[in-house]
Amino acid sequence: MEAARDKLRADLEAKERAHQAFRQKSPYPLPNVVGKGGALSIINERLGKIESQRAELQLKMQIMDDRARQIEKRYKEQGKAAARHLIDAMGIDLNRPKAASKLDELLFQLLTQRQRLAQTVGADHPQVKEIDDTIRMVKEIYKEFGLNPPVAKDGRPAPDDVEACIAMMKEEVAELQSRIATLDNLFDAESVKAKDIGRYVADDERLRAEIARLRQVLAGLDAILRGDTPPAK
Repeated sequence: MEAARDKLRADLEAKERAHQAFRQKSPYPLPNVVGKGGALSIINERLGKIESQRAELQLKMQIMDDRARQIEKRYKEQGKAAARHLIDAMGIDLNRPKAASKLDELLFQLLTQRQRLAQTVGADHPQVKEIDDTIRMVKEIYKEFGLNPPVAKDGRPAPDDVEACIAMMKEEVAELQSRIATLDNLFDAESVKAKDIGRYVADDERLRAEIARLRQVLAGLDAILRGDTPPAK
């Protein structure tokens, strides 16, 4: 009986040392993991915010893409006047500040050129990349003047420039897709962290449960050897 107790005590001490080493090596020290304000709670909150932002951008992108397709279809099938009527019905503001008119015209010309060239030689062609660089430079000029590049909800430079309007809307869709992809990557990274913490918490609980069981059995053996009644479970 005493030999069994000594072995049990040795097992308990080894398990306690293993538990202590486990916590020291973990990048998620307890008690700063679970509970309000803990690492797991913070990550879950981040995941919720990312998902909310992603859903909002996805909805915005879907609406923008659908409108661009409708306008383009109307333009091809019924002409410019019908397309302009649809643009007006969608509530797209055609007014832009006078200071932005020249930049608007240049930007839409570049976007139209890019769209046509990309359809011919592909989006990765060096000439398309050169136009992309010029577009970025023009957008920087907008910032210097305290202006925003026109998008579908803000308007376009010329009421009859339907092709430019479509090109600008498609550009906005592409930008939204890029932002959504960034959020996708961020969500995946945070999800991995959450899973790691979940596994850590589960392993910690398992080790603590094993230690508690060994302590209970050891206390029972001690009581038997002393002639006491074993503690109730």
